[in-house]
Amino acid sequence: MNNAPNNLRIDPSAIAQACMIALLIALTGTVLQLRQDVALLRDQMSNLVVSKEFAAFKAIAEQHDMQLERRLSNIERQLETKK
Repeated sequence: MNNAPNNLRIDPSAIAQACMIALLIALTGTVLQLRQDVALLRDQMSNLVVSKEFAAFKAIAEQHDMQLERRLSNIERQLETKK
């Protein structure tokens, strides 16, 4: 009935090329997502470092304030005893 030649051959190299293109598209999306994740982690680490530095600075400032308050109290006592 149908004596026409079969021209619908599947070319294995075309299939491989299509698979490679699909893989490259998928990998590109993954790489872009990883770059965003790394940027977010970098920002979070930077914020953590800044917050730790601020906490250390705050602790030093509080110690300094306590020392100044003690010195002021001592000076006030000395002035009171001289009166």
